[in-house]
Amino acid sequence: MYWMKNSEENYAAAVKSLLLARGFGITSIHQIVIGSTMRVAQRLCHGAKPFGNKYFVVSTFFAQCLFLTNNKEGDTLLKLILHDELAMEINHAALSPFHPPRIPIGYPPDAGRFSR
Repeated sequence: MYWMKNSEENYAAAVKSLLLARGFGITSIHQIVIGSTMRVAQRLCHGAKPFGNKYFVVSTFFAQCLFLTNNKEGDTLLKLILHDELAMEINHAALSPFHPPRIPIGYPPDAGRFSR
């Protein structure tokens, strides 16, 4: 695999410009890398350079760089990434047994309470 950083960033910028011209409100672009196993992601990110190795560089052009495996679990994660409503439903179901911490009365504390 050889990744051409400038080509991908130029392509993403062209797609963003096209979508903006057609009235879509694009605020950020995310990068998704698909590999065979999570070990591929570890090898990519533990290169000699600060942001990758000679074949892959994490670009600051993208808001996020996500790595997915090329299997059923990766397909499920991709669905969650693409469908915000589904992700919110799953997050709500996962967090439903928990309750937010109680906020004590008088919070935030009165700044003048400790002055003399």
